[in-house]
Amino acid sequence: MKLRIGELIFDAEARELQYGGQVARLEPKAAAILSWLAARPSETVRRSELLDAGWAEGGGSDEALTQAMAQVRRAFAISPASANYVQTVARTGYRLVAKVEEASAVDVVALAPQGSSVASARFLSGQAPLWLALAAAVSLVAFTMAPHGLRHWVMHHLHDATH
Repeated sequence: MKLRIGELIFDAEARELQYGGQVARLEPKAAAILSWLAARPSETVRRSELLDAGWAEGGGSDEALTQAMAQVRRAFAISPASANYVQTVARTGYRLVAKVEEASAVDVVALAPQGSSVASARFLSGQAPLWLALAAAVSLVAFTMAPHGLRHWVMHHLHDATH
């Protein structure tokens, strides 16, 4: 699943942020930390919690977390308006202040790199097979009806990515 974070698209599985045809790739730890923050938009997330999320096997340090957060901020810099999406909360942790939501097919195609997906264009133009449209509709209903919603999905996939 892809998330819209402000005006960017975050693909947690591919560990990429996309904006206007540009792609910023993230290291696994930075992607895990961004996923953790995206599951808690506008909440202050403690440094210790982010260390546990990014380095579940141990071995994380304050310096490693600082480096991963710097990479997240550099990735956000592909969009001029997103430079301040992550706030540092002094002596506590970090807060993602951008709006976070599931990316729509229109978002993904509009922000994808040039020439990246003929299938997406066919889907949006109504030329996709009926089974594809039905699968998309069922997925959307299942996602919105899930008991834990977006937070549950991100937490599940973050756990898989760190183990």
